[in-house]
Amino acid sequence: MTAGESFAIIKGRCDYLTELKKNIRSPKSGKMKNIGKYKITSILGKGAMGIVYKALDPDINRDVAIKTIRFDLVSEEGDREEMMERFMREAQAAGKLTHSNIITIYDVGREKDMTYIVMQLIEGKSLQKVISSGEKISTQEVIQLMDQLCKALDYAHDNGIIHRDIKPANILLDKNGKPFIVDFGVARLETSTLTEAGTTLGTPSYMSPEQVMGKKVDRRSDIFSLGSILYELLTGKRAFQAQSITTVIYKIINEEPVALTEVKKGLPIGFEQIVCRALAKDPKDRYQNCAELATDLHNFDQLSDKTIPVTMIKEELPTLMMRRKRKLWPAIAISAAVILLAAAGGGYLSYKKTGEIPFLSGIFKGVKAEEPPLSPPPEAAVPGSIEDKLNRAKQSFDKAEYAETVRLAEEVLAEDAENVRAQEYLGEAKSKMSEVLVAQTSGTEGIKTETPSLPQDKKLEVTKTEKKIDAEEPSQPLQTRAIIPGSTEDKLNRANESFEKGDYDETIRLAEEVIAKYPKNQTAQDYITKAKNEIMIVQILETGISRYKNRDYRQCLQEMEKILELDKDHKEAKKYWNLADKAIYEANSIVEIRQIIESVRKAEEEKDLPVILYYIGSPDLQRLKRTDTTFIFNNFDDINSVIDESRISIKFKDRNHAEANFSNFSTAVNKQTGQRTKVFEGQVIWAMEKQGNVWKITKEDKI
Repeated sequence: MTAGESFAIIKGRCDYLTELKKNIRSPKSGKMKNIGKYKITSILGKGAMGIVYKALDPDINRDVAIKTIRFDLVSEEGDREEMMERFMREAQAAGKLTHSNIITIYDVGREKDMTYIVMQLIEGKSLQKVISSGEKISTQEVIQLMDQLCKALDYAHDNGIIHRDIKPANILLDKNGKPFIVDFGVARLETSTLTEAGTTLGTPSYMSPEQVMGKKVDRRSDIFSLGSILYELLTGKRAFQAQSITTVIYKIINEEPVALTEVKKGLPIGFEQIVCRALAKDPKDRYQNCAELATDLHNFDQLSDKTIPVTMIKEELPTLMMRRKRKLWPAIAISAAVILLAAAGGGYLSYKKTGEIPFLSGIFKGVKAEEPPLSPPPEAAVPGSIEDKLNRAKQSFDKAEYAETVRLAEEVLAEDAENVRAQEYLGEAKSKMSEVLVAQTSGTEGIKTETPSLPQDKKLEVTKTEKKIDAEEPSQPLQTRAIIPGSTEDKLNRANESFEKGDYDETIRLAEEVIAKYPKNQTAQDYITKAKNEIMIVQILETGISRYKNRDYRQCLQEMEKILELDKDHKEAKKYWNLADKAIYEANSIVEIRQIIESVRKAEEEKDLPVILYYIGSPDLQRLKRTDTTFIFNNFDDINSVIDESRISIKFKDRNHAEANFSNFSTAVNKQTGQRTKVFEGQVIWAMEKQGNVWKITKEDKI
């Protein structure tokens, strides 16, 4: 099937469903009170072929979600029967899926012309709503979310089910942020035969190239969809976005998405490589299972030196599209000229008012020109404007009214912290005041002297300059000047000192005094923000550490992630995040390894050699195990294997290697003698390795 044929098919389905939805029963009709034994309580949403209800199971008093499917709306009887049979088969298969991140299906049934599926009710919202709301999601939250989705999809894939409609709208988040994949069992139906209509009509933005072209799909198609979701979570934008379905499909097949680092500056390069591999056009170049994707996400900071294959664009845009681009150039040129003329006119008016040309002053702001220390003012200025205050500061300086010069200069800097003239007036006036004070007194008691206060990012440069001066002219001491007690500069200096000492309440008090006088003073505002953040961090850290000590590791993780949102380099938060994450990972792995021990024990009793060999991760050990186990199965019957669960010990070397130690006592009936005899009694030691998403035995010792 060609891309053009795919376009036509999808467009035809959209037109067809536009007519279909007119026949769907209105949710306001009041006719639907029960579906089977379930009592309808409210409507959760509408789809192309039915309605999703919230209902009550009266037998066990449990709230459920019921999705109805109206096959009677399909006009062709043959198609209707085929779709119903396929739906029932797939729903039954999906009903066997039992995973903590997959919606549980409780029941499937029919009532008149309607088929329905009863599933777990999740009180929360879809990932699509979270993305659309602009809610901030940290990279750590993205990794945790994707990790859970990867495990759920790997589980489904291993059970032979491909979702084929992975998208944010099909991922529900409960109140704690735990994700659940929905529409297993109906996704294949809705994507292969139908598309959504009405309020849920959208583009196939998350489909793989092979899916939009109508080719056969496998688990790697779902991985492509996961890659599209990951791209959107990291950037807030879809990987393939356009105004029409045909353009979206064209991009999916032929174009690479805009690089992550171009859409959102500062993202680690590791994410770029992960997304590129997940969104590879050729399925062979993608991750071959979700576990590989999850592993790379957990190690994204180690991927910058690795090379990941990426299928580049092989075709150019159609000639027609290129011609359209060329036709846009005259319009763009004219628009640009109009904008420049408007900007020039506005700039002239602004220049008459403030003495600055906006779009040029922004470019040259902070570049200090070589001019006399106190440049002469223009002839006229608007009363109360920055220019007016600078003129009056110049006049007061000439009259030796230095305190007034300082006051006016500080007012200007409160409005424009980078105003060069105000900085010059302030420095010169304070220098003169220092000279006067030294001349009038025999000492400087009561007056604090120090080098001029500079922004943090300038201190290193000044330090280097001072060292150079000391080396060249050791006899010339650094010039000092007085800072007036109670002045804005004095308060900001004291605020900085208190912040460095960890006295955040005092920092806020001093900064708020400055803000009360100069509401726009950015330095004071920054001190308040930083101090409040530090206070909050201290409180959150205490809570998180307490959670960790009480072994509430998941809550500890959440608390530490809050801190890392405020300060990504916070050492204690990183430390406890890693400790909690390790504790959770090991606790989950212990459960998995204990289950493997039990599975192998049962397989020995049931003579199920394939199950035993499945958990062997070493070819050499697998050959040895096959020989030994086959000998026992051929010579003994009625095997009884007992494991002392209280003595199972599991220790971890790292996230991918562990050692399991347990005692085992096995007896069996000898086929030749008919007597029950001891097969093994002692300790079993397994060296285990995480291969993909399954722990495997790589070495076995029996003592």
